[in-house]
Amino acid sequence: MAKANTAEEVIKKEEAAAAEKPKPVTGRENWVYVTIPKVDMFGEAHQGVWQNQTFFAPGSSTLVSPEMAKTVEASLQRFVLSQHRQMSPRRDLQSISDAGGRGNYVPDL
Repeated sequence: MAKANTAEEVIKKEEAAAAEKPKPVTGRENWVYVTIPKVDMFGEAHQGVWQNQTFFAPGSSTLVSPEMAKTVEASLQRFVLSQHRQMSPRRDLQSISDAGGRGNYVPDL
Protein backbone atom coordinates (compact mmCIF):
# COMPACT_ATOMS: atom_id res chain seq x y z
CA MET A 1 0.00 0.00 0.00
CA ALA A 2 2.89 2.33 0.66
CA LYS A 3 4.06 1.99 -2.93
CA ALA A 4 0.64 3.08 -4.24
CA ASN A 5 0.82 6.23 -2.12
CA THR A 6 4.29 7.05 -3.38
CA ALA A 7 3.19 6.53 -6.99
CA GLU A 8 0.22 8.83 -6.42
CA GLU A 9 2.52 11.38 -4.81
CA VAL A 10 4.90 11.19 -7.76
CA ILE A 11 2.03 11.72 -10.21
CA LYS A 12 0.78 14.71 -8.20
CA LYS A 13 4.29 16.21 -8.13
CA GLU A 14 4.63 15.76 -11.91
CA GLU A 15 1.24 17.38 -12.51
CA ALA A 16 2.17 20.29 -10.24
CA ALA A 17 5.50 20.73 -12.04
CA ALA A 18 3.76 20.67 -15.43
CA ALA A 19 1.29 23.32 -14.26
CA GLU A 20 4.16 25.60 -13.15
CA LYS A 21 5.98 25.56 -16.51
CA PRO A 22 5.41 28.72 -18.56
CA LYS A 23 3.41 28.12 -21.69
CA PRO A 24 4.87 29.35 -24.97
CA VAL A 25 3.27 32.37 -26.58
CA THR A 26 1.71 31.20 -29.81
CA GLY A 27 -0.75 34.01 -30.45
CA ARG A 28 -0.23 37.32 -32.14
CA GLU A 29 -1.29 39.48 -29.21
CA ASN A 30 2.01 41.38 -29.10
CA TRP A 31 2.61 41.67 -32.87
CA VAL A 32 2.80 45.14 -34.39
CA TYR A 33 2.25 46.76 -37.78
CA VAL A 34 5.23 48.00 -39.76
CA THR A 35 4.55 50.62 -42.43
CA ILE A 36 6.94 51.26 -45.29
CA PRO A 37 6.77 54.79 -46.77
CA LYS A 38 5.69 55.23 -50.40
CA VAL A 39 8.36 57.80 -51.22
CA ASP A 40 11.86 58.57 -49.94
CA MET A 41 13.36 61.92 -48.93
CA PHE A 42 13.94 62.86 -52.56
CA GLY A 43 10.29 62.31 -53.50
CA GLU A 44 11.08 59.18 -55.52
CA ALA A 45 9.44 55.80 -55.03
CA HIS A 46 10.83 54.00 -51.98
CA GLN A 47 12.81 50.85 -52.76
CA GLY A 48 11.08 48.75 -50.10
CA VAL A 49 12.80 46.56 -47.52
CA TRP A 50 14.04 42.98 -47.83
CA GLN A 51 14.35 41.10 -44.56
CA ASN A 52 15.51 37.49 -44.87
CA GLN A 53 13.23 36.24 -47.65
CA THR A 54 10.38 38.64 -46.93
CA PHE A 55 9.84 41.77 -49.03
CA PHE A 56 8.03 44.73 -47.50
CA ALA A 57 6.64 46.75 -50.41
CA PRO A 58 6.52 50.57 -50.43
CA GLY A 59 3.28 51.92 -48.99
CA SER A 60 2.36 48.65 -47.30
CA SER A 61 1.53 47.92 -43.67
CA THR A 62 2.37 44.42 -42.47
CA LEU A 63 1.66 42.67 -39.17
CA VAL A 64 4.95 41.21 -37.87
CA SER A 65 6.52 39.94 -34.67
CA PRO A 66 8.20 42.50 -32.38
CA GLU A 67 11.68 41.18 -33.29
CA MET A 68 11.00 41.53 -37.01
CA ALA A 69 9.52 45.00 -36.44
CA LYS A 70 12.72 46.16 -34.72
CA THR A 71 14.83 44.84 -37.58
CA VAL A 72 12.69 46.44 -40.30
CA GLU A 73 12.59 49.77 -38.43
CA ALA A 74 16.39 49.67 -38.10
CA SER A 75 16.68 49.08 -41.87
CA LEU A 76 14.40 52.05 -42.52
CA GLN A 77 16.46 54.25 -40.20
CA ARG A 78 19.71 53.26 -41.95
CA PHE A 79 18.12 54.09 -45.32
CA VAL A 80 17.01 57.53 -44.11
CA LEU A 81 20.48 58.16 -42.65
CA SER A 82 22.12 57.30 -45.97
CA GLN A 83 19.81 59.71 -47.80
CA HIS A 84 20.44 62.41 -45.21
CA ARG A 85 24.17 62.02 -45.75
CA GLN A 86 23.67 62.64 -49.47
CA MET A 87 21.75 65.84 -48.76
CA SER A 88 24.08 67.09 -46.04
CA PRO A 89 25.98 70.31 -46.84
CA ARG A 90 28.86 69.06 -44.73
CA ARG A 91 31.08 66.24 -45.86
CA ASP A 92 30.76 62.90 -44.13
CA LEU A 93 34.35 62.56 -42.95
CA GLN A 94 33.93 58.95 -41.87
CA SER A 95 32.80 57.91 -45.36
CA ILE A 96 35.63 59.84 -46.96
CA SER A 97 38.21 58.22 -44.72
CA ASP A 98 36.70 54.80 -45.44
CA ALA A 99 37.03 55.56 -49.16
CA GLY A 100 40.73 56.19 -48.63
CA GLY A 101 41.34 59.85 -49.23
CA ARG A 102 40.19 63.41 -49.08
CA GLY A 103 37.29 62.99 -51.46
CA ASN A 104 39.38 62.22 -54.57
CA TYR A 105 39.40 58.47 -54.31
CA VAL A 106 41.38 56.66 -56.97
CA PRO A 107 41.39 52.86 -56.64
CA ASP A 108 44.68 51.00 -56.81
CA LEU A 109 44.81 49.00 -60.02
